[in-house]
Amino acid sequence: MAGRGVQWAVARGLLLGSCLCWPAYAELSEHTARDELSRSQVQRQDAAQTVRRVAEQGDALAQSGPKTAKGHWALVSVAVRSKKKRLGNVADPSLVQMAAGTIRLYFKNGNEAQAGISGHDNLIHSAVSKNNGRTWKVESGARNSQWESPIEVLSVGTGFRAFGWTLSGSGDQLTTSTSADGLNFPAPGKTVEFKVSACKTPKGRAKILGDPAIAKLPTGRWVAVVQVSATTTNDGGGRHLGYGCTYLSSSETSWSAAKVKVFGASSYGEKNQEVVTNPTVYRSGRVVERWTPAMDTVLFETSRNGKKWRGSTHYLRASDPDRLDLKNGTKLLAFGNFDGRYGGAIIVAKKVSSEYEFTRQNSEDTLTIQITGTEIPRDVKVWNLCANKPARRIATATVETATTSGGLTVTIRDSGEPEGLVLGCYYALVGPLKVLG
Repeated sequence: MAGRGVQWAVARGLLLGSCLCWPAYAELSEHTARDELSRSQVQRQDAAQTVRRVAEQGDALAQSGPKTAKGHWALVSVAVRSKKKRLGNVADPSLVQMAAGTIRLYFKNGNEAQAGISGHDNLIHSAVSKNNGRTWKVESGARNSQWESPIEVLSVGTGFRAFGWTLSGSGDQLTTSTSADGLNFPAPGKTVEFKVSACKTPKGRAKILGDPAIAKLPTGRWVAVVQVSATTTNDGGGRHLGYGCTYLSSSETSWSAAKVKVFGASSYGEKNQEVVTNPTVYRSGRVVERWTPAMDTVLFETSRNGKKWRGSTHYLRASDPDRLDLKNGTKLLAFGNFDGRYGGAIIVAKKVSSEYEFTRQNSEDTLTIQITGTEIPRDVKVWNLCANKPARRIATATVETATTSGGLTVTIRDSGEPEGLVLGCYYALVGPLKVLG
């Protein structure tokens, strides 16, 4: 699934969730009315404005304190990368598992000016894995001829249902299409009655939403979560909105009468944190999970009815996360990230048990990762997952690891260009499981 992150390189990596999958930071006029902009222009503008805002507010955000994330997710693979296997900028994953056990990963295959990527169709493509996500083979062609926006794919009965925005100058339409094999979804699909304006935020009614994540609740009703990309009162003057909405409906294809509740961002506390990229929901057993990406981490919560959310656990930083429980019991998490030199990557992790905890903090060209749970430097390897290689093999990067009371402090510096766009894809891989921090 997917959707619409410097002193904080995180912001650029997280804005990978912008549905254009890292559009160019064009200097659009801040005085241009949103109703005169296309979805593409709005997303491009949002990306540029967010980077500026984060740079301006870096000190204030730092004072709020980065969240400590529990190290419960370990690297399985870098599934697909930009500029590899004839791909453009890759972003915005959605995962399903076939009857025979094969996993299919859907992703946006787009253009990316900053990474020097062009000439791609900006449609939805896919890759498959037959070994639980360890290796992937990109499938030929696009899954639908009209979805230029990332999609959400659900297993339904013996087939699959996908949701995606069909873009239009007269107004985007959320559409749905079904497929028996998950490979080809007929276009244009059926229009979904999704009332965008029902999402009311402190900054006005929603005008453009991110791409929805949808799940069936244990109660039999359906829940969707979306990021708010623009409102009726937002004139594009440099404000990153930071909100999302939950929709509750009795039908997965009709949301016109849904009960809607806003969540996010006026503070950076446990229960209220900025929605930086598209959140997701996923039914796992008897609960539905909600994953809300913020600047440093993802806030993880659960619910049975879609109204009350509990948990407030922070996990690793992940843009546009998507979840899948495999038939063998393995819990997978797919997410995106971005480096201005290498483009995007879609990373696949699995749930593990560990005692590690991580705190990440950025300042200019430096990323600091504090690790608790080990005091042994050789336990830690630092990788740039967008490049899919260790930091020591990147000419502009250096890594220093120091033992501190109760853990380690890893300091990563990268002076590479474009400035401020090179730190977002660095992770600490800890222990034999390669726990992500």
